[in-house]
Amino acid sequence: SIAASLDNEYVLAASLDQHKLFMYRTATKNRLMTYQGHTDIVNSCAFFFGKKQLVSCSDDLTVRYWDQASAKQARVDSCPNRINNMDIGYSEQQLITAH
Repeated sequence: SIAASLDNEYVLAASLDQHKLFMYRTATKNRLMTYQGHTDIVNSCAFFFGKKQLVSCSDDLTVRYWDQASAKQARVDSCPNRINNMDIGYSEQQLITAH
């Protein structure tokens, strides 16, 4: 899975084999950050539009929220089933997941 920031300055890529997320600067293609904490395949990732946060979901039955600048986990939500995909509602009040 990949996601672009609203201003297209950054790209977030999910690694299937390493269970991590990587952020790149679009203009230079340089890797800026690595976000690690998932223990299984990362299926989807997204930028929050107005916040400096990222979100990802995984086969490890979690949705993880990340601080964009520090790469630290801000929150972890558990789900009863593996999560195949997700999207953030336009108002950023809802996170919709598909199992």
